[in-house]
Amino acid sequence: MSEKDKHWLYRKENLSKLRVMGIVLLVASLIPEFFIHHHPHFDESVTRIDATWGFFAWYGFLSCAAISAVPPLWLARSYWVFS
Repeated sequence: MSEKDKHWLYRKENLSKLRVMGIVLLVASLIPEFFIHHHPHFDESVTRIDATWGFFAWYGFLSCAAISAVPPLWLARSYWVFS
């Protein structure tokens, strides 16, 4: 299959454009952190982790990573246990 026949997401010339777009979106999602006053849910507790800078960005990243990493581990384990 030639480069021209591939979907635009799979073409090599678009890889750098996609990376730049991703970085721009990540930076743009963190800019409002400088202007928004956070109201932490755990206000009286010792750890106010939800009031830290960029909490929703890193929490979302870790959640997505866990969603992507944990199910294959469960599937691999169930394959060896039940077969």
